[in-house]
Amino acid sequence: MMKLFYYILSYILFNIFTISSWLISFLESFTSVGESIRKTQDVYEQAFSRLKSGNGNLIAQTMKLKELGVKSRKGSKEIPQELADGAEPES
Repeated sequence: MMKLFYYILSYILFNIFTISSWLISFLESFTSVGESIRKTQDVYEQAFSRLKSGNGNLIAQTMKLKELGVKSRKGSKEIPQELADGAEPES
């Protein structure tokens, strides 16, 4: 009876350590994914900022060309209003 008890106890402890190890590995991976998402968001925001603000930003240049009558190769496509509203005018 004691052998069975020790066998069951060792089995339970082994599974606890296995699950604990798996959980730690999962949490490390999950943390790494979160860090990658944060870095990607930072790069996206930096690129988007360059698109709509600062000297020579592309949105302001495009709007200025449109005011001057330059037509797009894409025909009647417009800059989305939410981008146009947020763009800084060129100085």
